[in-house]
Amino acid sequence: MNAVVFGGGNIGRGLVAPVLHDAGYAITVVDADLDLIRELSDQKKFSLHHTDGTIEAVAITGAVAAQDEEAVIAAVAQADLVATAVGGSILPIVAPPIRDGLNKNTRPAVNVIACENTHPNSGLLEEAIAGDLTRGDVGFPEVVVDRIVIPAQGLDVSVEASFEFFVDAHQWVGQDPPEGIQLVDDIDAYLTRKLWLVNGLHATVAFEGLLRGYEFIHEAITHPAIAEDVGIIASNMVTVLADRHPHMSKEHLEATAAASLHRFADSSIADALLRVARNPLQKLSANERLLGPAVAADEMDLPIESHGRAIAASLSLPPHADVAGADMLRQALDTKGWRTIMEEEGVQPGSRLMEAIATSMESQGETVDTTNVESITILNPSGLHARPASIIVEHMKNSEATVTIQKGEKVANAASILSVLTLGASTGDEVTVSGEGEGAEAAVSFIKGVLVSEDGE
Repeated sequence: MNAVVFGGGNIGRGLVAPVLHDAGYAITVVDADLDLIRELSDQKKFSLHHTDGTIEAVAITGAVAAQDEEAVIAAVAQADLVATAVGGSILPIVAPPIRDGLNKNTRPAVNVIACENTHPNSGLLEEAIAGDLTRGDVGFPEVVVDRIVIPAQGLDVSVEASFEFFVDAHQWVGQDPPEGIQLVDDIDAYLTRKLWLVNGLHATVAFEGLLRGYEFIHEAITHPAIAEDVGIIASNMVTVLADRHPHMSKEHLEATAAASLHRFADSSIADALLRVARNPLQKLSANERLLGPAVAADEMDLPIESHGRAIAASLSLPPHADVAGADMLRQALDTKGWRTIMEEEGVQPGSRLMEAIATSMESQGETVDTTNVESITILNPSGLHARPASIIVEHMKNSEATVTIQKGEKVANAASILSVLTLGASTGDEVTVSGEGEGAEAAVSFIKGVLVSEDGE
């Protein structure tokens, strides 16, 4: 059995290829990253480092540059399964060589699965291909995949031990899928469950965490206000999904939500907020991970304030947050304003949701205004290491302000010892201390005092 995997990134290497490898498929990886292709061609293997400590070797047959169209078409022509993990916006680009390869393919049946966080996913490929497809017995089943994957060293990746990989039973053709890929009758229910109880909660932690200066998901979710918002949103979504999909029990949905929160708190995978928050404007689309749950909660008259805070946070990226796609969001905010963006995505003027967003936007500003900013040269002989960091963090426990310390591109929450220590700031380094909220001036002044103290305190 042969498989072609378009995309050698996190999901391609961390989920799709391992599942197919375990099922005995000969795997060819296609990617536009020439350095990645050269390395995969040389090594023909990589490792998965599981959070439980085990290491799994994954072998591939070959790697082909996406730019080599003839080689890509030839690989698809020999495939029993074609999978993509390239991002929804790239599907139209990979569609032509997949189509041409399928037209030369003589296998009894071929399934094409797009493992993308879009809806539809495989349906987008089918729409781009089907009109010019000359052979039958090709399935384009919708897919739901879920696994946190973080790059490790070289080709290796760090992954959760568990994962989900569902495909639509009604659209799959030929023999049953390999072990690890599960056929389900109601793929839309599983898609919504994942989008709301995994992606939506993940995004909430990321956006609210960025506002408070955190770097990683497992740090941000420890903040009481973030944990409370995520918990309320999760509870709302369990109620909505149980009502919409009776075959999914409330107990099952509660277990899914609890598992998500447990995953987010797991420090063995340092999942960066900047990664989770990327492409914020897309995440604010109608029916997407933030607005979809919020509108549903509003319609069922469930508590809406937490949804409002999550959406407002996504609209209010701090200036230092180098989030991919942030420029598009800021341009839209500058030209339209946040209310117009929300209305265009279906949030009704005067609705409870719109008012909840407005309340949060007013409390934090349409962008985050740092009311107290100090540029400081560290004079403390201990730098910003264990003793000074612990003094700062202990002080911040009794402060209502939100304060960040920035060194270069790294930003730390002054209330998190791990976050502060990861700055690696030493004597003589330049840092920027920014504070907002009640008590910000006093907090920034205290931190400055610690940093410039020459007696080590």
